[in-house]
Amino acid sequence: MNFGEYLTTHPNISQSILRDIKWFGCELLNCSLFNLNNQQLSAMQIKKLNSTVKKLKKDVPLAYITKSAYFYNQKFFVNKNVLIPRMETEQLLEVIINENKDKKDLKILDMCTGSGCIAITLKNNLNCVVTAVDYSTSALKVAKKNAKLLNAQINFVHSNMFDKLDTKYDIIVSNPPYIKTDTIKTLGNNVKDYEPKQALDGGQDGLDFYKIIATTAPQYLKENGVLYLEIGHDQGTTVPKLLKTNFKDIIVKKDYDNQSRIVKCIRR
Repeated sequence: MNFGEYLTTHPNISQSILRDIKWFGCELLNCSLFNLNNQQLSAMQIKKLNSTVKKLKKDVPLAYITKSAYFYNQKFFVNKNVLIPRMETEQLLEVIINENKDKKDLKILDMCTGSGCIAITLKNNLNCVVTAVDYSTSALKVAKKNAKLLNAQINFVHSNMFDKLDTKYDIIVSNPPYIKTDTIKTLGNNVKDYEPKQALDGGQDGLDFYKIIATTAPQYLKENGVLYLEIGHDQGTTVPKLLKTNFKDIIVKKDYDNQSRIVKCIRR
């Protein structure tokens, strides 16, 4: 049986599951989508495909099935203890890298590092020293594994936000939890049932972590140090309001869907 014939044995799967199973097939068979359907399947490969389809039908994210996710052209290890890296966060990295690619010896702090995708990507694309912080020891284990896999020298710190830090940085970047507590239950099953709530829940107004960052981050930024934040699509006004007391030159950037997504500002 080839892959194309295999798909005919699952005639009623949704388009999203079909997309995921094709992606999984390309990984499993080490081939491109172009010639996937002609690839012959062994009994073991069919078994793996059947197991994956079964999990996908239960809304398990493909990244948690394969234990991997691609981010900024690198393959990261992920599991249930970390948020799956998003394309929106890649856009945050594009901005930071493009604006700082000619600078030397930058000191960067990645707050709420999760899988480490931000810290590792910055380390591998800029001339910098990176410190990455998370409160979750399980998340830090994932981030440390990724740093080793991707040959990135990162200083990892287990801390409740800024509590265990005593250094000033040129740049602080954060993609903190920012979804309102009551909104989480309305998210897709693949998110609310599987991704860690700790990495999603930003409190009743979604702003809990931004409030801490707005008041505390200035103490850890050098003069004219820069803060970069990923925000929710509906936070383009609320987050800048929190920042205006301690930061200047606040800019809100849109993502590819024309939604507010990135905030950049400078310490006063």
